[in-house]
Amino acid sequence: MIRFALVVALLSGPVWAESKSVTKQEALRLVRAALPDWALKAGPVYVTPSLTDSNFYFFEASRSNPGGTGIVGHYAVHRTTGDVWDGVICQEYKPEAVLKLQVLIRKQLRLTEADYRKLKRLGPYCEFSK
Repeated sequence: MIRFALVVALLSGPVWAESKSVTKQEALRLVRAALPDWALKAGPVYVTPSLTDSNFYFFEASRSNPGGTGIVGHYAVHRTTGDVWDGVICQEYKPEAVLKLQVLIRKQLRLTEADYRKLKRLGPYCEFSK
């Protein structure tokens, strides 16, 4: 009976997905890698966590700007894949710095390319932008 349960568990999909996911610290690193050059050149950028749900970590990036808004952007990081999305519109961020960091994080998670393709989802607000 124990062998049967083990076989069922192994065949039911990636076991790692239930116990491992991108950490909040890794998500923060991904957001920092996604920040636009114009914002980084303008001075320090502060990234603060906002909402978190079962699928995404959400962050707001801002900077000091006495003459107007200091919002740089809103970001959503998929907790399973590490994909970085705009937190307001349906746009995925894929600059080279993000892609390199995603490779490292996915390797640590033992997330294969096949597993990634199965788990990849659209960003948090993409269903509203069609």
